[in-house]
Amino acid sequence: MIGFELEMMLQVSSVKIVDEIPQVEGWSFKDQVKVRDTDCEVMIHEAARSKCPRCWTYTAEKEGHLCGRCTSVMHEKQA
Repeated sequence: MIGFELEMMLQVSSVKIVDEIPQVEGWSFKDQVKVRDTDCEVMIHEAARSKCPRCWTYTAEKEGHLCGRCTSVMHEKQA
């Protein structure tokens, strides 16, 4: 759940907390930060998914399609 909270706080499409930062294709940015006296490494990289036309996060499976969260919301509104 902390990943979702960080996504909302940082206004990003995805947050993953991992022990080791993986190699990714495309552009990326890495930096060292200190969080409560603990050294951490942070990486920002290009989104792997497509932009949802409703919420504008890069969480849609295909270009021009809604992400899973927006699909659920739209189904609830129609019910």
